[in-house]
Amino acid sequence: MNRIREIRKEKGMSVKELAAKVNVSMMTMYRYESGKRVLNVGVAYRIAVALDVGLNELYKQPA
Repeated sequence: MNRIREIRKEKGMSVKELAAKVNVSMMTMYRYESGKRVLNVGVAYRIAVALDVGLNELYKQPA
């Protein structure tokens, strides 16, 4: 499972804002966050850049 939703909320960003920065629809972003759609490397990279985190942070397991 990814941590997109958690990191997005920590950054105070809405789904709409993140989706716009990544250039995907809000529904697609919801699917990425919920794990209903698999992230490819390109989209994962754009999300990481938009959230200002490394790719590994998107998949880091909680301590």
